[in-house]
Amino acid sequence: MAELTAQILIGRLDRQYQDKKIRNYMFLSENDKPAWILTDVNMLIPAYAWGNEKSEIIWIPTVEDMLEDAFLMIGIYIVQDPNLIKAVNERAGKNIKRSKRVLMYDVFEKEKREELYRICRDIKNFPRLELILMEDSNIERQIRVIKYYQMEIVVYGIKYSRLYSSWNKKMNESGSLENPGTRPDIRTLE
Repeated sequence: MAELTAQILIGRLDRQYQDKKIRNYMFLSENDKPAWILTDVNMLIPAYAWGNEKSEIIWIPTVEDMLEDAFLMIGIYIVQDPNLIKAVNERAGKNIKRSKRVLMYDVFEKEKREELYRICRDIKNFPRLELILMEDSNIERQIRVIKYYQMEIVVYGIKYSRLYSSWNKKMNESGSLENPGTRPDIRTLE
C-alpha cells in the first residue's frame, strides 16, 4: 500500500475575511515510485453529482526534485502560466496539459527540467500554498528550494510523535507537546 508523506493545500487567502479558500489538493505518495496526485477540492463528492468528470492528475516525479516537480504541476495546471506551458510543451514535444499521467524521467532530461524550474521560479501569481510534511517524507530535504519561488507558503512539520518500535519493543518519543509561548512550570486552570 502506498504511504502518503506530504500534502499541499492550494488556494488563496481571502484577506477580507481571513478565510482560507482551498481550491485543490496535492498528495505525495512514496513507496517504490513516488507519485504526486493533484485533485480538485471536491474530491470526496462523486463527479457525477457536479455534472463533470473527476479531475485527477498524477505525475511520477524525479526523486531528487520532487518538490519542484509539484511546483511545476501547480504552474501548469492551476496557475496556467503561458510562458511555462509553452516551455513545457516545447521540451516535451507534446501538449502536457492533456496528459493525466506524466513520468518526469521519461519526458524531460535533467537539463530541460532545470530550465523549467527556472521559468517556474519567475511566476509571480502562484496561489497560496500550505505544505504539510509527514514523517519520513523525502521532500523534507528539498524544502530549501522554496526560497527561490515567489509565493505565499506555510510549511508544517511534525512537532511531536510517539511511535512503537518493533526493534526495541517499546514506544519512542520525539519532539515536544509544550506550547512555545508558555512555561512548563506554570499551570493555568481557568
